[in-house]
Amino acid sequence: MVRFSLYKRRRAKGVYYYVRFWSPEKKSYDPGLSIETLRSKLGDDSFRRIGTRSAAAAIAVRAYEEGLTKKEMKSPNFVEYVLNFWDFDNSSYVKLKNKTKKGSIGRDHCLNMLGTFKKNFLPHIDQNLKLSEITQSDIENVIIALIDEGNISNSTINNVILSVQKPLNEAFARGIIKANPMQNVKMLQRDQKDRGIPTKSEVEAVLEYLRKEGFAGRISMKIYLAVALAATTGMRQGEIRALRKEAIEFVENDLEYEDQAIITVSESYAKTDGFKSTKGKRVRHVPVSKTLAEELIRIADKNPHKDTLIFWSDSSPDTPIAGSYINKYYYAALAAIGITEEKRRERNIDFHSLRHFFNSMLRGQIDDSNLRLIVGHQSERMSDNYTHEVRERLLQIGKVSSNIIAFPKSS
Repeated sequence: MVRFSLYKRRRAKGVYYYVRFWSPEKKSYDPGLSIETLRSKLGDDSFRRIGTRSAAAAIAVRAYEEGLTKKEMKSPNFVEYVLNFWDFDNSSYVKLKNKTKKGSIGRDHCLNMLGTFKKNFLPHIDQNLKLSEITQSDIENVIIALIDEGNISNSTINNVILSVQKPLNEAFARGIIKANPMQNVKMLQRDQKDRGIPTKSEVEAVLEYLRKEGFAGRISMKIYLAVALAATTGMRQGEIRALRKEAIEFVENDLEYEDQAIITVSESYAKTDGFKSTKGKRVRHVPVSKTLAEELIRIADKNPHKDTLIFWSDSSPDTPIAGSYINKYYYAALAAIGITEEKRRERNIDFHSLRHFFNSMLRGQIDDSNLRLIVGHQSERMSDNYTHEVRERLLQIGKVSSNIIAFPKSS
């Protein structure tokens, strides 16, 4: 049953009826509409003014039943709407999300979506289209055009889809558009080429090369430590770059586990966002060999900026070393052991491959729940609840993970 409220307004030519309809979603009344306007929309062009409440109520009910009760909104330009949606500093969607849960949407993500939309979607769409005019066919035609061009992967095309999916989903949820053109748009199958994983002997050879070059002073010892951490803890590059001295806890008064330490992974670093929460916004803890932990502390103590950052930058007191800097020397080390740049690309090996290497080395040696515990794929409850029981599990895992690579004791 329709719920509405009638009221009168005195105008220059007399008193007119208005109606406000109840919105269950907003739990309030929508803005008032003129009964005379609704009567005109129903096809009644009579000049006689509606003079009774019962007649006004009858028109209100008929207009509601025929879907004529919503005020028409001027539809914005589709391109402008998407560009504004991904504008990190001004987007109401981003501000609301981050206000509700801090760090929900980062600047890097917005820039990625914005760049993807501009580069890949924008050239294939009529830039004069209104938001209300965009259709499923328009979107699918862009996808087909990108497939036919053959210049980008399915994964990138899926990112192009996401760059318009979020804005259109939000426009539909807020009633800005009456139908969601994304409803039946399908993502493409992921590219078949899997991320390559270096072998244990290759990782050991890379670490030996980087350690030797580091001690010789030809490259920074931080490159060796970054690769070693990724290979033996599964930490992501951004998490490694954000690592601080106080995140390392050495095991004391426990002979069984005295050769281990535990790292609390609570931060990550990205070029645009700077220091931020880890992926999934969760804190986790990873075991690490005491030998490696001691080397990390020694590097932190050499930080010239009076900061506890371990992978500090020579040029800036506020930022860690660049990801590109780590990659450059990691790839040079791969080339030095026989994995040329051509072979590296062919095998699809990058720095993140070290995280996959860690996973593959531990899979089958520890149960899946323990593996999820340290790589960060577990529940938020398990992630943030660092109990004595969890600590014991981590140290037991460390007994296994410390055998992935044997680190020589520093002299």
